[in-house]
Amino acid sequence: MNNVVETEKIYWLEAVVCSYIADEKKISNIDAFDLFSKSKTHSMLINKNMKMWYFSPEAIFQIWKVEEETGDPRKSPYIKENV
Repeated sequence: MNNVVETEKIYWLEAVVCSYIADEKKISNIDAFDLFSKSKTHSMLINKNMKMWYFSPEAIFQIWKVEEETGDPRKSPYIKENV
């Protein structure tokens, strides 16, 4: 993937994941983005070396939920074996 496509995919993933967070927590999308952007999961998503843009938005949301519950997104079954 080229950098433009990767960046666009990351923006799209951020938007979808934030809408899931907003729905689950009953908060605005802006508040959801504020919450998500401060997470380790988001840091992993924007780290182009990790190539998390290959995950679905649902998977990234689940990784974020694991981080919310445990403090460590790497405990997610989606990435546990891949890290």
